[in-house]
Amino acid sequence: MTFLSMMAFTKNPMKTILITSSVSFVVLSVMAEVSASKSVQQQRSFRSSPMLHIVNGTESLIRENKDGFVYCYSNLRIPGRPSPLAVLWTDPQGKPLLPFSKLDVKRERMFSVQQDFFRPNAYLVFRNFDETLEGVYTCNLLYLGKLVALRSIHLKLFRPTFRVVALPRCLTVRAGGTVLIPSPVTGHPERPPYWRRIGGDDDPSTVLQLPTGLLVQGIQESAVYRAVARLGGGLTHQQDVTLSVVLHDGRVKELRTKPRVATSAPSKCLRGPVPGAPLYSSSVVIANDLIADMQMAACCSSPEDGRQK
Repeated sequence: MTFLSMMAFTKNPMKTILITSSVSFVVLSVMAEVSASKSVQQQRSFRSSPMLHIVNGTESLIRENKDGFVYCYSNLRIPGRPSPLAVLWTDPQGKPLLPFSKLDVKRERMFSVQQDFFRPNAYLVFRNFDETLEGVYTCNLLYLGKLVALRSIHLKLFRPTFRVVALPRCLTVRAGGTVLIPSPVTGHPERPPYWRRIGGDDDPSTVLQLPTGLLVQGIQESAVYRAVARLGGGLTHQQDVTLSVVLHDGRVKELRTKPRVATSAPSKCLRGPVPGAPLYSSSVVIANDLIADMQMAACCSSPEDGRQK
């Protein structure tokens, strides 16, 4: 700028201010357009590339009462403090899942855990899964608070066709009476359970195997009955039930002979737990886990993608 020009600006300060303001406005407008253009290009590049991945639990079939999680992450990384990228899980109603830091995780059964160590990611965590938690859950990728990509997964409850139930370990029956020992399974097994008397034989006319259990009539002596449930894959689960006969004078009739086959059932019904006896509840839980595992393996082509055959 020449000396005369400087003098002109000095003599007319108002003109100088107007020219300076106009130049600043033009510069700011150009910067805003460049920034907006970059933002649009960034969002377009988001939409044209695979950005979200659901891994480590993407199977859509979830076993009843199971605890687990679904992991979702973005392969993008934009430096920033805080990062302009965020991954957010929403429920079937489209509402964001609350993070575990804002709720009582001992009471809530579905929540999220958000992280941003190496890449934006979030966990969808569930506890005691049942039909109330079924639905389509969505993993959302946000850039500066705006949705740029999403992936969804349909979580469905898996129930086996049948379950093993715990039987009473001992039943007391009046001499000459009739009793129905309940079935060791509920639902629809491929093959029904079967029963046999341990250490003796029954009169076929007094014992009848029904879908609801074993009907024993005209009981005159104490006996041990074993129920065998077929789990599949050649595996079985057995439970022993003792029928203790109470005579008219109130005495309990002992087993006439000891069973030739080892049994976990008590020789007669006692009050309180039987020392050294196995816990049926534990074996029942294991049996039901095996049933669910085998049936899930049979119905699903791959545990990673949850697709059904």
